[in-house]
Amino acid sequence: MTNLDKICPACMNALDEEGNCPKCGYDHTPNDAEYMQIGTVLQDKYYIGKTISFNGEGVTYMGYDTEADAPVHIREYFPRGLCSRENESVYASAETADSFALHKKEFLDLARVLARMRNLSAILPVYDIFEENDTAYYVSESIEYITLRDFLVRNGGRVSFEQMGRLFKPVLSTLSSLHSVGVIHKGISPETMIIGRDGKIRLDGFCISDVRCARTDLTPELFKGYTAIEQYGFEGDCGAWTDVYSIASVIYRALIGSPPPDATERVTNDKMIIPPEIAESLPTYGLSALADALQILPNERTQSVEDFRDELSAAPNVVNRNIEETEGEEKRPERNRNRKKKPSNKKYVAVAAAITVVVLATVFGILWYTLFRGTDETKPKDQYTTATQPDYSGMIADHNKIEVPDFTKYTASQLSSTDDSQIVELNKKFKIVFKRKEDASERGKILSQNVKAGSKVANGSEIILEVSIGDGTITVPSVTDLSLKDGIAELCKRGFLYQNIIIQEIYDTSAEADLILSQSLKEGEKTNEFAVITLKVNSDKVKETTTVRTTERTEPETEPETEPETERTTVQNEENEED
Repeated sequence: MTNLDKICPACMNALDEEGNCPKCGYDHTPNDAEYMQIGTVLQDKYYIGKTISFNGEGVTYMGYDTEADAPVHIREYFPRGLCSRENESVYASAETADSFALHKKEFLDLARVLARMRNLSAILPVYDIFEENDTAYYVSESIEYITLRDFLVRNGGRVSFEQMGRLFKPVLSTLSSLHSVGVIHKGISPETMIIGRDGKIRLDGFCISDVRCARTDLTPELFKGYTAIEQYGFEGDCGAWTDVYSIASVIYRALIGSPPPDATERVTNDKMIIPPEIAESLPTYGLSALADALQILPNERTQSVEDFRDELSAAPNVVNRNIEETEGEEKRPERNRNRKKKPSNKKYVAVAAAITVVVLATVFGILWYTLFRGTDETKPKDQYTTATQPDYSGMIADHNKIEVPDFTKYTASQLSSTDDSQIVELNKKFKIVFKRKEDASERGKILSQNVKAGSKVANGSEIILEVSIGDGTITVPSVTDLSLKDGIAELCKRGFLYQNIIIQEIYDTSAEADLILSQSLKEGEKTNEFAVITLKVNSDKVKETTTVRTTERTEPETEPETEPETERTTVQNEENEED
């Protein structure tokens, strides 16, 4: 049996005579205080080493299986903000116990599915699942690896189309198999894909769904450039098409040498251009496949990994289908009318360099209401493009008309307010609709109105106001040490959407209640109006004198039945053939 005192807790290789690691150079720093400490033993056989990674779901440790005499990865369910640790035991407060227990079940369910699918070539096999310390764990094999990001950096920044095919084909097959059993990764990126000594890419970083979406009770982990727009909560549900976007973004990075712009940036400014010298080296069908898979709106995107894989390889069935779709309407009038027609491949020389006006209008129509709440925008954008109001003269008597004020003396935020009696009266007289425009003017400034000031229109007439959103960027302010109310007001003033400000309550006896202690985005950082920012706020409630162990809580009557808990689940061998 290996002497655990003689192995490096960061890589599990042998230490030299001085106690240093010649392999990874471990600097002997301990794990963070909120995590398990090096040397902790689980199930009387799993030795805990250095932390590898952590996010809103939990933490992954380097570990050692003393029975198998082999290094392993150990994933612990530890949702920050929902629980705390005392010694080795994990506790949830009375307020977070239900949420903690719900996500714990999701964590275990995911682990069991991954264990059943462990024969897939492009994942690290999960082989043990158990509960201890009032939380849950699963154990997977450990291999020597580097991230895909590091691999690309070390190999000139990008790969050829042929190399890409060899590297990613097994990943696409594994991803398809995972989708068939309901597992959507939602976190595919060069940081969560690894390459072992065997040269194979594997998917890593599996997490429960809520960690990979904004506006949940867990701290979100979103990967800039690789996260689909629906994960920000703006448009559509998540599904297989969400992973299609992410894996296509990774392939784009591998082929082009740089990641695509973030989906939230592409909504307003789609500049995903491929340099001509690179575009010339890529087959037209490959460009077309990437463009289809990288569509912003979920319903416009390639819907399955199988379809993306076929398009990327120019499979015969895809080629034949594209030929049929480009034939004249006169040859297949009925079939062509009923089929969603794909755009011509000519469009993809720049791989979706510009999203169509129709797509942009759809997104803006959905998002604008959230920018300036209090407006009543209920019609499609194209109905707001009329230059002037219809002429009601001769139809409505003059005494029923009202004079249109000069709206440019107000700001959009002022018109959205319901406190000022004058503003309240304006909103009663007119139906005010905002149209956004990138402009060098101050954010929120009203640039123009579609009805001239001084004109008379019918009571309740629609007034369209063009509003500046500045240059589309936000400079993140510092809101730490402000009250929660003042901090939110400052963020909204700078352009953040109210619903994208996530509040996490923590308890700190040394700070004032309701005080913002930290923020997820750094002061001075440049972002956009769709960015998500998390604020950690000192709770204004007295900390519970007793904590509730989640295993002891009373289940609500409406909760569905679950399988009886077992102290430990050891996974038995089950065959699962890869596509």
